[in-house]
Amino acid sequence: MVLKFKLIIFVLILFWNIGLFVLPLSHIFEKAIYAFPVLNDLYGNVCHQEIPKTIHINDSPLQVCARCSGIYFSAFVFSLLSFIVSKKFYQHRFLISGVIIIVIIDVMLTTFGILDYSKISAFATGFLLGSVSFIYFYNALIELVSKKQGIN
Repeated sequence: MVLKFKLIIFVLILFWNIGLFVLPLSHIFEKAIYAFPVLNDLYGNVCHQEIPKTIHINDSPLQVCARCSGIYFSAFVFSLLSFIVSKKFYQHRFLISGVIIIVIIDVMLTTFGILDYSKISAFATGFLLGSVSFIYFYNALIELVSKKQGIN
């Protein structure tokens, strides 16, 4: 049962991540461009989508900013790792707070012009936030499924 949930989570995150690449993929698969309006609206609900802050591949922007790209890519990586790691990921109660503080500091430093915006920094802090968020989500899900199955 746990494997089934891991697989469902992985597939959902995989498709979400594939959708990020609709414009770069449209250079290879021309029909992918038809999905752009729908996906643009969908991703627009979770990201500001400012073009200068997006990662570009073949001169085409991803559907979300660098920070959101990091969040979603890390969720993909950790969902893949969940098949390899049989136990719950390590989770400290202050971990999420620390990562959120790091992201807030990065955002504030660039917003107030203390540092120039960096896609690398935004992606890295997004990756950190996405990793920790996935760990909390994954552990809660595994615990819930285990309780339903009566496994400790």
